[in-house]
Amino acid sequence: TSFQYVHFDTSKELENFFLNGVAEIKSKIADGLSAAIYTQLTDVEDEINGLTTYDRAVLKISPESVSKAIRSLQIPGYTR
Repeated sequence: TSFQYVHFDTSKELENFFLNGVAEIKSKIADGLSAAIYTQLTDVEDEINGLTTYDRAVLKISPESVSKAIRSLQIPGYTR
């Protein structure tokens, strides 16, 4: 596992980073990965890699894109 701070110049770069991360998580599920955490949902102070702006006024990635990516991680046939 690696930890990193990344700066994105555009929302598209952030979205690509997020979607690539979800794809990486998906590929590790078969190896036994059972949990993953995206720790910065909103921008804070001088860190601007959240999914929304500091004041939460702007969604920097479309909710539909995030939802579709997260739903792709669900195990077929699994229900809670």
